Amino acid sequence: MEKKKVTIEDVARCLGIAKSTVSKALSDATDISPEMREKVLRCASALGYQIRRKQPAQNGRMVVFTAGEEYESVNLFGHEVLLGFQAEAASARIGMQVIPVREGDDFDAKYRGISEQPGFLGSFFLGFRPAPDFADTFEQVGRPAVLLDHDYDSMLTAHIGTDNTVGMSDAVAHLTALGHRRIGFLGGERELGITRERKEAFDAALRRYGADPDAPAAYAGFHRDYDPALVLQLVEEGATALICCSDLIALAAMKKLAAAGISVPQQVSVIGYDGIPLAGYSTPGLTTISQNSLQMGKIALRILRHLADGVQISRVMLRPRLIVRESTAAAPKRDPES
Repeated sequence: MEKKKVTIEDVARCLGIAKSTVSKALSDATDISPEMREKVLRCASALGYQIRRKQPAQNGRMVVFTAGEEYESVNLFGHEVLLGFQAEAASARIGMQVIPVREGDDFDAKYRGISEQPGFLGSFFLGFRPAPDFADTFEQVGRPAVLLDHDYDSMLTAHIGTDNTVGMSDAVAHLTALGHRRIGFLGGERELGITRERKEAFDAALRRYGADPDAPAAYAGFHRDYDPALVLQLVEEGATALICCSDLIALAAMKKLAAAGISVPQQVSVIGYDGIPLAGYSTPGLTTISQNSLQMGKIALRILRHLADGVQISRVMLRPRLIVRESTAAAPKRDPES
């Protein structure tokens, strides 16, 4: 059965506001407060609303390349990024196309074909970095691109992401204030640059706040299930709290701890990273480092417009915000004889 499309009426009903208010927020009208606009966009994202253009694109077209179809789920970080990008494109009357890139696709040929279409201004790489041999094609085409959480050194590209140093510092500060000294790190794929960045920021924060610098670490996967032994390994090595590289990793960790009879947060506190809507509905509610993904998507489009105008930009870092919920609590008291 085809999934029912989310409408403006659904968003208005969820928030208890007028349909006209939702319409204004989604169309970026000027007679509505930024706070209400953000509230509507976040609700729309959580419900799975897709922005549909009512006016024709007049200012060119941009393409978002996503890793497979994983950004279609409202439970994934990239969904809100994509919605923010869509909202900004609609406001600027720029056409937008989302193209999933799956394993085995001839991305080089796909990109060349798109670049030859009229009005193509640039692209946003959401969730993946093209293979190194794509670089020659990219430079030959000569259209700008923004990459999320990945770097590619070119005058045509810009990197957008979150300041991981601030995020990890706030998370470790929160846990040490609760009495935790041995804090474990549960990362995504070890080879990914974003995992390395967050691990380095985590290590620096441990030193800054006087936590055990010899913290246990394990590496899972950002979007797939993993062996529960990874989580239990960190606890067996003495961790009373875990900081995870994504909310999905953290939510899976809480599930695996519960299955092993380890209570969160009474025995082990857990913090995620991303701020996806699902984090606020888990039991217990997940403390998370929110990346403000809606604004990230909006800013990504603005950066692309600047790049298309010849303005060279290297990196744009948004400041994350720690959202404290029920998955963190005071460190358990240790047995003095242990």
